[in-house]
Amino acid sequence: MALLSASLDATRSRFRSALSRSDTLRRLVSLTSWTLVSFALDKGATVMVVLLLARVLGVEDFGRLTLAQGMVITLQIFVVMGAGPVLGRYIPAMRKEGFRRAVEIINLCGFVVLGAATAFVIITLALGRSAVLAALDLTSASPLPGWIMPWVVLSAGVNLMMTVLLSLERGRALGLVSFVGAAVSIAAIPFLALSFGLAGAVAGLVAVEALKLTALFLLYIRLVLAEGAPLLARPRPADLPLLFRFGVPVFLTSALWAPTMWLAQLVVSTRSPSGLVSPTASWAR
Repeated sequence: MALLSASLDATRSRFRSALSRSDTLRRLVSLTSWTLVSFALDKGATVMVVLLLARVLGVEDFGRLTLAQGMVITLQIFVVMGAGPVLGRYIPAMRKEGFRRAVEIINLCGFVVLGAATAFVIITLALGRSAVLAALDLTSASPLPGWIMPWVVLSAGVNLMMTVLLSLERGRALGLVSFVGAAVSIAAIPFLALSFGLAGAVAGLVAVEALKLTALFLLYIRLVLAEGAPLLARPRPADLPLLFRFGVPVFLTSALWAPTMWLAQLVVSTRSPSGLVSPTASWAR
């Protein structure tokens, strides 16, 4: 036992020594720890909110909320257009050339996402309401379809900004935003669901995404200004092929996987005897 304790002490001592000598290793450990904190806060809050909403909303409305969340996740893919993996892959590489280069690739992806979001909004305004009403089995008076569009755009923005800050090694900022988002989610969303039903739950989810996106964007602006880089650095046309070589294959893969999963969920919800809560899911009879 004494030998094992001495071995552990020696291992810890060597690790601390290596950590003190290597700036890269120290940054990696810090970033990893904060990323784990951010992930734990976000997923922990999600589990608590889901459990509370399941009790508050009841079977039918909770099933609709699940379908709405799946719809949002699916539609995000067509807004982001593979920009997230491009940012995660190329921001660290561009930083070696200077912080401005990282901002340039961020702005390039931002313009692509902005264009895709604009097209999404136009299509949604023209065709989206009837599709949402049919998919979620809602009456024409339901306010829920009006919340789907901002939910998709805000969630896509949050995911992209978290990728940006993670790639810029700002794990502490992610942990802070995740803590605030988790606290607000647990406090506000079940209360809104209890007060206003399904529409209140969705409104609360959208509000939390808006809060997180605002916080992340302000942290990003502060970081760029502190580095002395222009916030609106003009993207280089020569970087555009990066989106086609790396972003498009990822987008095509996601565009096949996520809609398929959501359609499977929709089939179960509409064809099984008890919807998504059926213990047998005997929709094939």
